[in-house]
Amino acid sequence: MKIKHFTMQNVKGVNVFDYEFPLTGTTILGGRNNQGKSSVLHGAAYCFGGEAYRPSNYKKMDSDGEPYMCIETDEGITIERVGESADLYVTDATGKKRGQRLLDTFISKFALDVPKFLNGSEKERNAALLQTIGIGDQLDAIDEEEATEYEERRLIGQIKEQKIKAVKEMPFYPDVPEKEVSAATILAKLDEIHKENAKIDAAIAEASQNEAELANLVANGEELDRQYASIDADLATKKEQVKTQTARQMEALKAQIESIKQQMQQVTSDAETLVKDFESNAESRRTNMKKQMEANEAAIVAMSDKVEKAKVRKFVRIDDSALRKELDGLEEVNAKIRANAARAEKQKEADEQSAKYDEKTEKIEAIRRKRDTLLEGADLPYPGLSYQNKHIYLDGKAWDCINESKKYMVACAIVMRINPNCRFVFMDKLEQMDAETRKEFDQWVRDHDMQVIGTLVSSNADECSLVIKNGYIDGMEKSFIVPRRVRRRAKGAKEETVETVGNFKEEPIAATPTAKALEQTDFSIEREEAVSEDVAATVASASDAVARAKELLARRRAKILG
Repeated sequence: MKIKHFTMQNVKGVNVFDYEFPLTGTTILGGRNNQGKSSVLHGAAYCFGGEAYRPSNYKKMDSDGEPYMCIETDEGITIERVGESADLYVTDATGKKRGQRLLDTFISKFALDVPKFLNGSEKERNAALLQTIGIGDQLDAIDEEEATEYEERRLIGQIKEQKIKAVKEMPFYPDVPEKEVSAATILAKLDEIHKENAKIDAAIAEASQNEAELANLVANGEELDRQYASIDADLATKKEQVKTQTARQMEALKAQIESIKQQMQQVTSDAETLVKDFESNAESRRTNMKKQMEANEAAIVAMSDKVEKAKVRKFVRIDDSALRKELDGLEEVNAKIRANAARAEKQKEADEQSAKYDEKTEKIEAIRRKRDTLLEGADLPYPGLSYQNKHIYLDGKAWDCINESKKYMVACAIVMRINPNCRFVFMDKLEQMDAETRKEFDQWVRDHDMQVIGTLVSSNADECSLVIKNGYIDGMEKSFIVPRRVRRRAKGAKEETVETVGNFKEEPIAATPTAKALEQTDFSIEREEAVSEDVAATVASASDAVARAKELLARRRAKILG
């Protein structure tokens, strides 16, 4: 459905608006601010959308005539709003009287206000897009599930942060044992230390005794060496003594040689025997002394080894002062251990909450993957359009990074998809797009067989389809109210009565229409109905160019005289 013709008078900022719209492309209503451009869109939106779209200050404040609006669609439906009460009259193509319910079947609310879609909240845009692909209910269920999990995770996160904060605020003592220490344990350790120190003391005493014994052994060894050396000296002395004694005896006996040869031989033999005895005794003493010396040497070596080992070993008694201090501060240590245990318990609780939080995060990610899977196969209304994580993207760009013309195209595509029967949209403030962008947008609209009616703050006839000035279409400043016969049934009456709504008042023409204005106004549709005498008189009094325009306008309006 598209808008074919729109008549509007005495509504908001509009005195008279009467225009035959092209059924394809963009019709731009130009003009300076506060001239009535937006009033045209607001009035048309009210005709289609109902009371939710009723403009404030509906009746033009400085107008004597009744407000009146009439829209004719390309499907033969006529929509009228009559009088200050804006009574609604809807007539379908068969002439049957209808109501707002009929309009609601083919009108998309965003068609009546595309900027509301463009500038509205992200939630509203998302809802409109999801409506087009028919998975809104499924996504709502997924969103609800995600919201539930997210809220539960949020609560868990709060508890987790509280636990972590509590852990950080609790003292921690890294140098104390994990478990409490008893006095008996410390006393047992002290007893072990005392036993070890006793062993060390014994080893120290033994080492000292060994050193003394080694000194005695060395002295004995030296004495044995002296005694061993004295054996030969004693032997030589004995030999010399024997020799001297023998010589004396030999001298004494020389005189008695003959008589006492036998005695000499006996003495000699005794001397030899005595020498041999001495030699044998000396040899025995040497052997015995050697054994003692060898034993002494072995004892010296063994004792030297012990002494050397004792020197290498550091006899350091174990210091038990730390344990005695620990015993004295045992309660303080145990208090720290209990504090560490309490902190560890809190840390365990925080870790449990963190695990729950991570579990919820995994569930949320799974839900989001389910949403992504659902959206992957969705038939979106515009090429390159995607919906991810509750955000609309176009060619990978977020909504606020998309250029204005693309945004308008996406909005129109969504409007068409929401209700394919609705082929028109209203767009206020087209100055948000530059001229080149508007041209690109208009081509897209034509390619998609759409009708766009928008406003632009501009009086340049080259970029506007028509210009509105002081509540009129520029070049056709003529105040009039179209007579309209309306069937009404008074309260309690059985029969309908026919009333004429409105009046007709002629005012001086403010300006002659330019060729451009006449060209932009579509006069190609001729109407065969009779022309009102008052209107005919007005046309006759105008110039030829204006007369042709007024004649066609009059023929159009004559259609609604019934």
